[in-house]
Amino acid sequence: MARDVQNGSLADVLTHWKSKFARLRVDPKRSSFFDGREFKLSREYSVSDTPLVLKLVSPVDFIIELQSISCDSEGVIFKAYRSTQVTESGTFTEAAADVMTPNCDIASVNSYTKQSQVLSGGAISVIAGQVARETIRVKSSGSTAQQTTVSGGSITERGLPAGTYYLQFSRMTASGTATGIFNLIIAEQPFVNSPK
Repeated sequence: MARDVQNGSLADVLTHWKSKFARLRVDPKRSSFFDGREFKLSREYSVSDTPLVLKLVSPVDFIIELQSISCDSEGVIFKAYRSTQVTESGTFTEAAADVMTPNCDIASVNSYTKQSQVLSGGAISVIAGQVARETIRVKSSGSTAQQTTVSGGSITERGLPAGTYYLQFSRMTASGTATGIFNLIIAEQPFVNSPK
């Protein structure tokens, strides 16, 4: 093992200064967490006749570490598409509700400037023959007296290349308004040929 760890010493990666008790430190979190490269979005949604579309634009590769949808009224269908699968219309802008914030705000986190953006306000038309890359359906309890919030989410984390992605939220039923919260955590991966 190299005796120098980025201008530090071997002791920086050990749990104890006496070799008899020394063990390598094991970090249970990804380096992206402590590097400040993780960002989160927590957005309330309300969908009636017109679907809500979020546009995720990232100039660097990224990992989706968490994606969950809760629904407390009616039902919602979430579909994710890549830019080659849809035609966009309208104007997408970054509103206050769409700002991705750091997932780790402690003082010791390295300074890193977010590169990805989440935008809303526009719409998409799916190109004929294209199938959503991911679909999640969530429906709340049908009884208003015993209404409960239900959640759905992705099964596993996954890495995606730099690009533009569209996240569409549609009402499941013919009428009513679907409401709930969408949570997303991504880890930007701006490095080439280096540890993630």
